[in-house]
Amino acid sequence: MLNSEKIKLLIFDMDGTLIDSAYLNYYSYYNALKEFNIELDKDYYYNECFGLHYKIFTSNILKLNNILDKNKAEFDELVEKIHIRKEEIYLENLNLVNVHPFVLETLLDNNNKNNRKYTALATTASPNGVYGILKEFQLDKLFDLVLTGNDIEKKKPDPEIFFKCFNHFNVEENESIIFEDSEVGLKAANQTNAWVIKIEKWSK
Repeated sequence: MLNSEKIKLLIFDMDGTLIDSAYLNYYSYYNALKEFNIELDKDYYYNECFGLHYKIFTSNILKLNNILDKNKAEFDELVEKIHIRKEEIYLENLNLVNVHPFVLETLLDNNNKNNRKYTALATTASPNGVYGILKEFQLDKLFDLVLTGNDIEKKKPDPEIFFKCFNHFNVEENESIIFEDSEVGLKAANQTNAWVIKIEKWSK
């Protein structure tokens, strides 16, 4: 299917699909939250947070720790402070990230073909982390379009980010393949008529 002339666009998620960043994300949030005297349970993060936008799960973590949003401005400011610190820790520890060999091979192979397909990175992650990863692993030239959480209003599981990709390249949904891994990402992808490939297991 990847070689089919009917397919014109390949769309990739980042965390868990293009890269294995689960541990780095947990490590970064754990240490950022610890500076605010909040403990982050590892199982809770992997089961309840991974794949969601940071504003959603950071708010949930704060509320679980009895930090409520009675003063919304102060609550939102705290969420942002935690996220900024997380981003700093994340970018200082990119050595903890692995690039998925199959996804990388797919991108490199596509880049060397005469009938090259359009490529898009569609992630709800924030720009600093996304562009930090792309630069660190020299992946930026492999994508024609990069969309982050700042480029959309509705986050996954809403499919808005994928429809932005279709519209940007003026391709039909069924002319596209979406590579995803998380439950929320797959739910978003399956609300389109694109082909969907699930990245399910990483080999260590």
